[in-house]
Amino acid sequence: MASALSANVSSVPAWIRLRYLAGAFRHHYRDSACKRLPIEDTNQSLLTKLRIKIYYFMELFYVTSIATTKISILLFYLRIFPRAELRKAIWITIVVCFLYIVSFLTATALQCIPISIAWKKWDGEHRGQCINLNADAWSAAAINIVLDLVVIVLPLNELKKLVMSRRHKFGVMVMFLGGFL
Repeated sequence: MASALSANVSSVPAWIRLRYLAGAFRHHYRDSACKRLPIEDTNQSLLTKLRIKIYYFMELFYVTSIATTKISILLFYLRIFPRAELRKAIWITIVVCFLYIVSFLTATALQCIPISIAWKKWDGEHRGQCINLNADAWSAAAINIVLDLVVIVLPLNELKKLVMSRRHKFGVMVMFLGGFL
């Protein structure tokens, strides 16, 4: 019985089902108290607020994830490269990546005071102060690019010293440089 019902429903073209549902929703909307709500409390406005709030939290995840990815690669380098000078450079780079996380996570999280202005300022009804987000984004991007280059270049000298044929050595270097792409 259930399969026969689902077969009958799925045989109805999708545009007819959507039109029926839209009509049913329109009828419900017309009879509800929703139409008496002010403009800023409509579904579109709520959806916009939700999207901006999600974007705010995704910024925080992004800043954290790009630096923790570098840290994981650097920890891998610590496992495979035994030379003390290189290990010291790797640890310094890990500390710089950690400081990048702390500084830009703080700057992004506190981009507006009060914090809720980050997702409420678009309507013009809320007051607060925000930092220059363009300057924050450009500086984060510049430091991120420098850190990318450092992570890519760090192992190249060690790889150059490997005892193997030039062809194999070149292949290993290309593998490590693959992160550059």
